[in-house]
Amino acid sequence: MSSLQEADKGSSRKLLLEPISLEGTERAVKEAAKSLRAVSDSFQSALADISTAAEAAKTAMAQQQDPDISHAAAEVTAAFDRTVADLASAAEAVKETVRPPPQPRPPTPEYPPVSAELLQLLGPELLRRKRTVATSDGLKGKKFILLYFCANWNPACRAYTANLAAKYAKHNGAARAAGSPQVEVVAVSFDHDAAGFARHLADVPWLGIPFPQRARKTALAAQFEAKATPALVVLDAAASVINKGDAELNSFLGDDDAPCALS
Repeated sequence: MSSLQEADKGSSRKLLLEPISLEGTERAVKEAAKSLRAVSDSFQSALADISTAAEAAKTAMAQQQDPDISHAAAEVTAAFDRTVADLASAAEAVKETVRPPPQPRPPTPEYPPVSAELLQLLGPELLRRKRTVATSDGLKGKKFILLYFCANWNPACRAYTANLAAKYAKHNGAARAAGSPQVEVVAVSFDHDAAGFARHLADVPWLGIPFPQRARKTALAAQFEAKATPALVVLDAAASVINKGDAELNSFLGDDDAPCALS
């Protein structure tokens, strides 16, 4: 931790600021900064006291008529001024040491636009809860797309949804921390009514194909052979099939160390 030491005990004006090492834990660095701020505050207080004393000395000695006393007064006040200047310089050095260096901002990742194949497959707009999201925005930067064929009235789907949501959160949280591409789930709902679909979207963080688009959802189910719910199909960014079903899903989401069937 930095400390201020007297360079010459015979002079109150020579101060040495030792170099600071910020190695160690974050807690140690914070404690060092706190101590340095306390030293800086002490300097400011000392400066105020010395200035007050100097002014008092000047006033008192100026009232003396003896030339020797006047000369001595001039020397004393000059010494006070030099001390104040030295302490002010030391205090500024402490402040500069405490002030953390500017941290560079992480580069903003640049992602390629969503493929024309995905846009054609899923349509121009999706939903996230009650908000309409452009497909090009919702899927931007996502390496894999998980089509989730579901129906909220189905108890098996509700259980599947809970497990999928946990894996989604775990995988994307780790991906964000590592700065790697995330995955996105797109719900393809076969609920009986819009209210059932709305209940599904209200409970999950992912996207969904708007409920009225029945023809698109039926076409997706036929294309990917989703004959029952729940069913999951994993696509890459070019809309090519990576796998179907949940047999490989744990490994795909990085959970092969703790396998857990979703169905």
